[in-house]
Amino acid sequence: SSVHAGSSASGGGGGGGDDYVDLATTPGLSDAMAHAASNTSGDVYTHRQALGTFEGHREWIWSLSYDKSTIYSASQDKSVVAWDLRSGRQLRSFTPGTSGVVGVHVRDQWLYFGVQHKVVALNLHTQQTYDAAPAHGAALVLCFLVESGTVYVGYQDGAVRIWKNGALKGTLSAHKGPVKVMYKEAHALFTGSDDQSVVRHNVNTGRPTTLYQGFNGPIRALLAYNKNIYFSDGPNVRAQSIETGTCVHTMQGHREPVFCLLRAGELLFSGSSDNTVYIRNIHTAVPYAVLAGHTAVVKCLAVGDAKLFSGSSDRTIRMWDLRDVLAAAKVNVSGAELVEWTARPPEGQGHVPQPGSAAAQSAAKSPYGNPQAGKSYGSVPLGGGGGGG
Repeated sequence: SSVHAGSSASGGGGGGGDDYVDLATTPGLSDAMAHAASNTSGDVYTHRQALGTFEGHREWIWSLSYDKSTIYSASQDKSVVAWDLRSGRQLRSFTPGTSGVVGVHVRDQWLYFGVQHKVVALNLHTQQTYDAAPAHGAALVLCFLVESGTVYVGYQDGAVRIWKNGALKGTLSAHKGPVKVMYKEAHALFTGSDDQSVVRHNVNTGRPTTLYQGFNGPIRALLAYNKNIYFSDGPNVRAQSIETGTCVHTMQGHREPVFCLLRAGELLFSGSSDNTVYIRNIHTAVPYAVLAGHTAVVKCLAVGDAKLFSGSSDRTIRMWDLRDVLAAAKVNVSGAELVEWTARPPEGQGHVPQPGSAAAQSAAKSPYGNPQAGKSYGSVPLGGGGGGG
């Protein structure tokens, strides 16, 4: 599974009180979601011409991170590569360990990457390194995000550990399976697991506050925006109310499981093992375009300078010009949206935090994703949680 991390962008869904609330879905969840499912009848514009393709990795690409005129990629071939966006050439390559690099995140002069049991930070100016998240027993690192020097790490043993300056500051223990995706917004940390659940944690108190479960498979992709969580447990992308568990949208279109999600302004991107990327309006769920060109699973996404980057199991990175794509799809692009796309991207897939969020707008009814309130699945207090070490 690809590495997903989170943004501290403003919006809905900060962690609530200390009560652990179970928004477990009932047997009727699938039916309720089906009623709110998008009707994708009709053609969606398909864009096949990438602006550029970066080749050189020997195995699949786990993670991407954008910084100015450079895109960083982490691969199963044990390397992290910095690519020049103007020439398409490799600027430098790092081999930080003896196994695949599951995540990469660049922030200012620091490059973070997850390899085996730890997260390493490399100073790009001095070339000095330190263990931002040292090895903790035999637990393998599966995902991480970095915010203001704090590193949140999801592990194969089901724990989320919080590190600062190489020291363990806390452990969040709520999952029964490996933690493969996470997203942070304000003091709420959302984590998704192979145990088919999403948990919202309050990082200020170190306690889980909400459990979302009853999904159809492992949670492979996750983000939060405007009081909803967006996730995938299969080929569909679902939006669910953070506070009530109500299904807001079910977005169909992909033929195979979705492995990554990314938001930029009003746009929602999803990459799938059907080798495509969907671009949708995040409020209405209307699909704008499909990006086709990869020959294997799209595992990670990044955005910057009005361009989208997609990394794949086909060992390539493709660069797409969003202005060209949306113009060809006859989608009107506002100046405000372009400003957000040229800003630093959100921290999904190890990316840097997104500064602010787009202005909220009404979710107009559309045949592609019925925004009407679905079934509320109730809440059951389960008591507090969390732990140390």
